[in-house]
Amino acid sequence: MKKENIILTVLIFTTLFLIFYKIWLSVSIADMAYDYEKIKKEINVQQSLNRKLEAERAFLRSPARLKKMASKFGFRAPKEGEVRVLAK
Repeated sequence: MKKENIILTVLIFTTLFLIFYKIWLSVSIADMAYDYEKIKKEINVQQSLNRKLEAERAFLRSPARLKKMASKFGFRAPKEGEVRVLAK
């Protein structure tokens, strides 16, 4: 009878351990899923910001805009002989 009690006790503790382990795994998976979604949203936000910045960069570097700004501040294209090329 004593051997049966020991086996029953071991089975009960093993079952309890497995139940708690499954609960812990489920909570861990839920946490990871939450973190994954949070990171995915952050990536989308950063990609959107990157697209906006690329569009702004293209606008700021456009030749038409640069010519307009140059004339506004009194710059002009160099005349012949005003450009010097330095060799390495």
